[in-house]
Amino acid sequence: MVQTCLIETKLEQSLNAENKALTEYKSVLTSQLTESNVLFGELKSDEAALTEKLFEVPAEVTAVAPRNENQLVATGEEQFNDQIAKIDDHLTVLHAKTKHYNDFFGDRLHVKKNEVPILLNLPSIAPVNDLLADNLVSGYGVRINPFHKRKLPS
Repeated sequence: MVQTCLIETKLEQSLNAENKALTEYKSVLTSQLTESNVLFGELKSDEAALTEKLFEVPAEVTAVAPRNENQLVATGEEQFNDQIAKIDDHLTVLHAKTKHYNDFFGDRLHVKKNEVPILLNLPSIAPVNDLLADNLVSGYGVRINPFHKRKLPS
C-alpha cells in the first residue's frame, strides 16, 4: 500500500503524462471550437446578406444550436472517440458546404472593376411594393389600340 503511494510505475507515469496532454489538448480543442462557432455565425450572417442582395429574397433562417465547449468532456475513451467523430463529420459537412458555395459564387459571379459603377446603377428592386407581374404585362395575342379601339397592326 505504501509502495503504491511512494513509487510511480512506468504505466502510471505514462498515464499521468497522457492525462496532462489530454488536459492541454482539451483546452486547445475548446478554444478552436469556440473560434469555429464564431466564424460559423459570421459566415451564416454573410451568407444571408449575400442571398438577400443577389436574389432579393429573405434568406432561409435555419436554427443551429450552439456547440457547447463542455461537450468534449467524456467519461470513457469510446465516448470521446464518438464525440470526436461527430465533430469531424460536422466539420466535413461544413467544409463541403463552403466549397460548394465558393465554387457556385466564384464561377458565376465575376465582376471586373470597371463593371462596378454599371452594376451600382442597375435597378435591383421593383419601383412599387407588391407589384404583381400580371399587372405589368398584358399577355400574348392581338393588341387593341386604346384610343381608336381597333386592332393594332402586327
